[in-house]
Amino acid sequence: MTRLAKLRDTDRFVRLCQIVTEDEQVLRMVPTPTQQLLMSALGQHRHNLVVKYRQAKVTTLAVMWMLGEVSYNRGIKGLLIANAEKTVDEGMGRVIDAYDNLPLAVRVPVSRRNLRLLRFMHGGVCQGITAGRGRETKPAMGTSPDRLIMTEFGEWENATAAIGHIMPSFRKRPHARSVIESTPGIAGCRQEKMWHAGLEGKGMYHPSFLRWWEDDTCVLSRDQAKRFDGWKP
Repeated sequence: MTRLAKLRDTDRFVRLCQIVTEDEQVLRMVPTPTQQLLMSALGQHRHNLVVKYRQAKVTTLAVMWMLGEVSYNRGIKGLLIANAEKTVDEGMGRVIDAYDNLPLAVRVPVSRRNLRLLRFMHGGVCQGITAGRGRETKPAMGTSPDRLIMTEFGEWENATAAIGHIMPSFRKRPHARSVIESTPGIAGCRQEKMWHAGLEGKGMYHPSFLRWWEDDTCVLSRDQAKRFDGWKP
């Protein structure tokens, strides 16, 4: 495997990325079992719809995947779309921090940057935008992306209008890849409709449900659980 091919491997690349952990340590990323499930899905399916639980760290893995894909594939556009300004800033903040702390030997030069943009010398772009507010609002995404992340999609007011705006040109790109990831939205929302379509084998998105009870950070140990003996809601 060539050096470039190794860097294009998501698991190898994300382990080079620096993150701030929940206990405030600054470390190279070690994918959690949940993140490994998403990496597996990314390797097997071009388009993924992920229903997650809170603090599953899925967005972190997704934006690192986008950074790696754009860094080592000349001229492609990676786009993060989120429901809120804060979410965009947090996601792109992780991208830029990870980029700045990559080993120099594998850090691809950029020609322009700001808080929501990395433009590489080879023409590739990582960018973050908001989905917008209001049911009929459409994301101002410019040219269609090659790598797309839509985060907290279940909370988008304009999910139907956004999908209608994004997908016609996005689906024409033969090598495009995407991740839609979110906690569950309200009953009947666009996310739920896409989820059921995926389960029925319809549409373009492969559904993945992340099982919170298999995440050690979501489950109390026996000693911790003893504190709640006799507790009633």
